[in-house]
Amino acid sequence: MPFRKSKGLSRNTWIGITLGSLALLFLIAFWHEIMLVLARVITVLLALLAQELPEITLDMRRAINVVVFFNLIGGFFLMFQAWLLLTSAQALLPVAGFRDVARTAFHLVLYIFRRHGAAVFIKDGEIKATSEELRRSGRGVVVVDFNSAVVLEETVPTPSVMRVFENLADSVLVALGLADPYQNPRTMGTGIVFTRPRERIRAAVDLRSQFRLRPQNLSYSRDGIELRANVWTKFTIGQEPEVLQVTYLGDMRAENLRVVGLQAVDETHVRVASVGRADELDDADRAEIHHQTWVDLRRGQMSAYAPLPSTSLLPVFNAQRVFAAVFSEARNAQEEVIPWDELPTLVATDLYRRVVMETNYDEFYDIRTPDHFPLDDIKRKLRMQMRNNGILAYRLVLRAGGQPLLKADEKGEWVRGEVFSVFDLQTSAVRSLTAPKVLRDRGIKVIASGFGDLMPVSEGVYQQRLDHLLARWDRDTELIHARNELDALRIRGRARRQAQEELNVVLARILETREHTQEIMALRVFQAIDGMAADPKTRRFLPAETLDMINKLQSWLLPPQLPKA
Repeated sequence: MPFRKSKGLSRNTWIGITLGSLALLFLIAFWHEIMLVLARVITVLLALLAQELPEITLDMRRAINVVVFFNLIGGFFLMFQAWLLLTSAQALLPVAGFRDVARTAFHLVLYIFRRHGAAVFIKDGEIKATSEELRRSGRGVVVVDFNSAVVLEETVPTPSVMRVFENLADSVLVALGLADPYQNPRTMGTGIVFTRPRERIRAAVDLRSQFRLRPQNLSYSRDGIELRANVWTKFTIGQEPEVLQVTYLGDMRAENLRVVGLQAVDETHVRVASVGRADELDDADRAEIHHQTWVDLRRGQMSAYAPLPSTSLLPVFNAQRVFAAVFSEARNAQEEVIPWDELPTLVATDLYRRVVMETNYDEFYDIRTPDHFPLDDIKRKLRMQMRNNGILAYRLVLRAGGQPLLKADEKGEWVRGEVFSVFDLQTSAVRSLTAPKVLRDRGIKVIASGFGDLMPVSEGVYQQRLDHLLARWDRDTELIHARNELDALRIRGRARRQAQEELNVVLARILETREHTQEIMALRVFQAIDGMAADPKTRRFLPAETLDMINKLQSWLLPPQLPKA
């Protein structure tokens, strides 16, 4: 149903009535001053038109000047400036310092005269503004939160004869501190960013840790079986690079470099808690570290050992890394531009296909060694390759005198349990690795990466794998049963042999006694046999026919006992 109109006055009507009332009161209160100013204006117009000027006395001229000066200079301009500064300092933007307050006041004046540009808020890497607001040209403002950064670029100006005057005005504003000097492009972190007239937002970046997952990625094993798995990556451009502590295992050669983990024993002693594998560093980084090691040793640039500072959990703004991530755009096979936050997952997918292609399908889930699972090694290899593809830093740790920290035994393994005094160690400066990599060139740090369960695309492969496992388990079960039966047969044979030996001894003793008759001898033999059969251990191995025969012989030879009276 249509809305019914209110019987009262509308909001705009009340605003008009209020403004009209104030204007009327102003005319009544300052009628004399208004007439003096009007007379002064008429005099100026007549002078311009070369007409006869009305006579104005000296007192009237002074009164007009006082009124004009007080109203325009004192009553309007100064009060307007005070209002601008107070409003800009408290109500508009989170400014700090007089310079930001003055620039905010200048942009407020531009807003009053509708000459302002876009006003944008960036939160968690997302631009909070409408498309119409972003298309607005002019000097604007961008508010960037603590977790974000913004990249600005300036468009090419249109040809115009007014370009000289615009550049002159821009130079004056830069000299007064009301505008930033020309820089194209520029990367800004958290805070307030006042944009230039032709600047636009190229990209907004989230400095927090990012997680991306790419589902159902196809790959092939070494034996040609098609597989699929989900590939995931956790990365960021808002953290300092991970610092790897490296040393030599044995001779100081590039292939002997290892990543070590040092653990504090007390305030003055440390021990080696872990040593990385030989493939934890790639060849390019290994060669760079080895070359820089000899440079540091020859120049005497090694310093005393000190623990590494703890890394900050808060986002860190690095203008060069943000610039590299935004402007070093990659393209896929379809020549489409890939955003920087989608590139790590694509790199991880490519490495995932490579590491899977090196292994047969049956070797992924090989359970012949219970303490070793091959799939974990493959995932670790992908994780190390992704970490080495991003930004990394290192610090070399040596003994005093430039000797390797670790000693190798006959098998090439490091000698465990050795404790070092911090005064006997020396380290190099923390340096970033500079070998070119896809993600490292874009300032991206890879925190973790991996893939999910490897599932064959064809159901027949999965069923065949299941049947193969079941057949192997059935074979192992049969082998175990056969082994147990063999052990049981051996136990039975051993028990029978022992029982026979005991029976032979008893029978030999009976037969050696010649004092009794044959009936008594037969009865004693039967009692010996019955006694042996009564033993539970022996009775368990006797067949049922033998037990039945013993019972019949007992009924023949031994009369049944009479019941007691």
